[in-house]
Amino acid sequence: LTVYRDESTANRYLLIVANNINADPKIDNPKIEFNFKEPINGWTDNLSYALNAESSSSYVKYTNESGKVYSTINTLATQIPLVTQFTKLQYIKDGIITANLSGTLAIDTDTSTIRITSGKINLKADN
Repeated sequence: LTVYRDESTANRYLLIVANNINADPKIDNPKIEFNFKEPINGWTDNLSYALNAESSSSYVKYTNESGKVYSTINTLATQIPLVTQFTKLQYIKDGIITANLSGTLAIDTDTSTIRITSGKINLKADN
């Protein structure tokens, strides 16, 4: 797991990447990536993100073992969006980040989807 704060642009992002610990570094699958743009009201506890194709600049992307990529970028407005509810979000070095998530990730090449029903995040920021 890697969790870091990207403040290299005017917009601040929270980035989380998780890989299979035994993955070949050349392939790195399966993996899941979270990219959250700071909301207008800033980073706060109890922050909720609903992500689908209509979301701007924030996404979740899952690559399965065979390399198929499922993402909120491909999730249609008519599908259940992926909702990430941050219960604790300390946007500081070594800050604690906890969240619950559920919803749909879709693939762009056909109509396949993946449903996350009770995902959890419990991490500490690396930087």
